[in-house]
Amino acid sequence: MENLNVEILSSAETLYMKNDVLLIDTLKYIQGKTVKIENSWIIGFCLRGKGSFRLNNKIYHVLPNDMGICFPNVIVSPNMLSPDFEWRVIVVSSRIIDMICAFTTSESWSLIQAIEKCPVWHLHSQKIKMFLLYYELLKTYLNFHGVYRYKKERLLALLHAFSYDLYQTLLYLSPDLQCGNKPEHYLFPEFLKILSESYPCNRKVSYYANLLNTTPKYLTYVCKQQCGKTASEIINQRMVKDIIRLLQDSKKNIKEISNELDFPSLSFFGTYVKHHLKMSPKAYRNKQFQEDKRGRDR
Repeated sequence: MENLNVEILSSAETLYMKNDVLLIDTLKYIQGKTVKIENSWIIGFCLRGKGSFRLNNKIYHVLPNDMGICFPNVIVSPNMLSPDFEWRVIVVSSRIIDMICAFTTSESWSLIQAIEKCPVWHLHSQKIKMFLLYYELLKTYLNFHGVYRYKKERLLALLHAFSYDLYQTLLYLSPDLQCGNKPEHYLFPEFLKILSESYPCNRKVSYYANLLNTTPKYLTYVCKQQCGKTASEIINQRMVKDIIRLLQDSKKNIKEISNELDFPSLSFFGTYVKHHLKMSPKAYRNKQFQEDKRGRDR
């Protein structure tokens, strides 16, 4: 599949603050293409029709009043869209998310994990209308070209309100999620923030502990208390995502990927991948190639 150049969208849609905010109200440019928008969140709302999307090699179906959320550095491609399919998409850069978003708190870990497992959520029609009001307000702000005092500040305030309504809506849909709020665990979101901003990520817990002025043991304790995973498991989870993304999407060979992710040797990289993916990098890439081929042949 052909990769989608975001610049194609920017000529037809609304772009602001050097790719920090992008609004999309048509999918004609996306049909038959793979969408990869790095370092941005993608939030879409289906208004009518039906469709299916391939997200990191899994198929998800969307119907009217469904909301889809994609985190940074994922690969999305439409699999099937009905002729009457209509939806609105808001793309916000991670830089802006870090400035305004409820999802950077320690309470959000369980919710983010839930979104990664199930990126499509069905909303009440009133909630969809509320989010569409945000969309239209954002579009009005972004399309205004006259003298507009505090334009950037107003936009950030609107995105801030949007993020909290989105966060509250998802919590309402997931009442079983346990969210802690202990002051001593504010270390946890700082760790996640440093990890998300590091590329390639450092695989040593001591590296992050030093940056946070704590010990690896205490950082691991905090992570375990907040999400049930050790700091090392969280780091490995992030690294595996980067490996999968590069093996699925990149035209680089295995050695180039190993070097890009800062592994000390190709053999160590192969051992690491085999441990986490249960197969060698080459075998995993071949498996994905065959699955993609079968999907195109259907």
